[in-house]
Amino acid sequence: MRNQRLIEAREQRGWTQEKAAEKIGVSRVSYARWEEQGIIPRLWAMNQASEVFKMSAEQLGFRKYSPNPSTSRHLLQPVSTHGAETNHADTGAALINIGLSALTHICFHLKQPIQQLQLHQKALQFRSDVSPLLQSWLYIVLAESQANPVISQQEAAKQSLSVARDLFPEHPEDDPHFAYVPIDHFFFVNHEVLTQLHLNQPKQALERLDQVDKSVPTTVVPRRVELLNRRATTSLKLGDMDQACTCVEMAGTSALQLGSHLRYSEACETYQHMHLKWPHERKVKGLAELFRQD
Repeated sequence: MRNQRLIEAREQRGWTQEKAAEKIGVSRVSYARWEEQGIIPRLWAMNQASEVFKMSAEQLGFRKYSPNPSTSRHLLQPVSTHGAETNHADTGAALINIGLSALTHICFHLKQPIQQLQLHQKALQFRSDVSPLLQSWLYIVLAESQANPVISQQEAAKQSLSVARDLFPEHPEDDPHFAYVPIDHFFFVNHEVLTQLHLNQPKQALERLDQVDKSVPTTVVPRRVELLNRRATTSLKLGDMDQACTCVEMAGTSALQLGSHLRYSEACETYQHMHLKWPHERKVKGLAELFRQD
């Protein structure tokens, strides 16, 4: 069934499917499925679409999530398994792992590292029953939790980071569980950089950011703003005031343009640290109006 609401929202803005997909941060093929086949996107993509269109998921024609089993199965059904099949036990373990990991993601944004780590430890019980992609997801986010200054398990974080790198597949889209979770190279590098920053490894973080930069559109899209925030924080750690100012200004301005409170808050937090580090620098003080939160 075609999603007429989504089609109309796009056409009202004069966007092609390719343009809409680029702004959201998904492939044109994936976006086309939402419109032409009525496929419901994964939660992260649905949220990105709502930010880009500045409309709710329901206004965009995505059916409201229902907790009944039939709807849950539909929402979790992969679009394509690339010819691979998984048994029911593996799928059950995968869904438990995904559910626990999703809760840790909420704790991450709420800045609750202790609860985040506890949920990861529960998810570890199922690591042997899921695919390499899901295992790498578990370990890379676990590494970020362990490296967080509140937890400060640095050696454990380094070990988890090493395991995550070893497990992450070269072609994640070929993994049988890829359709369940948004684990691509950008996601992996994003959490790798967060871990490296916690471990006080800003040079390594900058190298990884440079590598992933080529895969992110240069236009104002959510992932570009997220990348700018990471660059601003990394430049701050490196003591590069000029670069930090450039990145945080672009991140803050772009986040406001997208209407993304999350990314704007990240930019504000980085700016606050910059102001503490360089309180008398004219260039830093000149950004105060952009990040004034009344």
